[in-house]
Amino acid sequence: MNNYEESRSEIILDDWYNFEEEDNLTYQILNMHLYNKRIKDIRDRCYITSNEYLCAFMHKKDFEGKRVATVGSSGDQLLNALYLGAKDVTLIDANKFTRAFTEYKMAMIKNLSYDEFISILQAPQLKLFSLSLYRRISQDLSRPAQEFWDRLFLEYDKDSFTANPTSFYSELIQDSAMIGGSAFTNTEEAYNHLQDVLHKGDYQVDYITADVFEFDNKLKGKFDVILLSNIYDYVPANQYIPLLYDLYDHKLNPNGVMQIDYVFSAIMPSSLKEYFRDFNYYCDWGGFMLRKPRENNKDYYIDESMEAL
Repeated sequence: MNNYEESRSEIILDDWYNFEEEDNLTYQILNMHLYNKRIKDIRDRCYITSNEYLCAFMHKKDFEGKRVATVGSSGDQLLNALYLGAKDVTLIDANKFTRAFTEYKMAMIKNLSYDEFISILQAPQLKLFSLSLYRRISQDLSRPAQEFWDRLFLEYDKDSFTANPTSFYSELIQDSAMIGGSAFTNTEEAYNHLQDVLHKGDYQVDYITADVFEFDNKLKGKFDVILLSNIYDYVPANQYIPLLYDLYDHKLNPNGVMQIDYVFSAIMPSSLKEYFRDFNYYCDWGGFMLRKPRENNKDYYIDESMEAL
């Protein structure tokens, strides 16, 4: 993994964390009266857990020893990828708090028992950002993430926070949680396996903050798996479908898989079926997936009818 000086340089350049007093991310939270006026977009808050049934369509054979690019402000896609044996994972998301929260969650798993972790997911408003929990896990955060969380815990509304951490929670977290969608939350054995993986650290994780339409430029190299959740539901199809074609052609390895949508049923959207009718696609418990052939010599071009969407 990157050392601290390398991470610090990258983060400052990307505005992930600014080590000066008025840094970008903590400023938004510490100045609630300004932040709350602006917070209208789901990209401004992290999910405590993914609401996708990830363990149904994330399979070990696709991830073990592989290179993965994924979205996911909950960090669950990244954590499930590591659980399944991925060796190189890039977490790319428009939410600027994704790295901070994912590292927080990883530190929780490193330090808490299975029962303790599940109990926090069951009552996150009361337990997730307690000072006692932070004292237990902060040593396992990277230096940049520790700088971010330290400042919040030290400066956020000191008088009310200790008695009522729920207000802090509401600034950062979408108030929804689903336990059971991730393999590592289903059994203590699975959780302990992920905990062991995180302790060993035999993997590479990179973080990128980017708008979805920057993904093709920001992602470096090719990947065996690309996970895009249900971004399709939130962006114009006539802009997003060309991006999917481009990612498929230029960022996905042969025999790789790419999730292009998540639907809360086993029925694929008819529009996506039409756009990808010439592709090897399947729907696996809500995950609308493409499988790239081992030998891919076919180029896909945008139909002019896309302009009318």
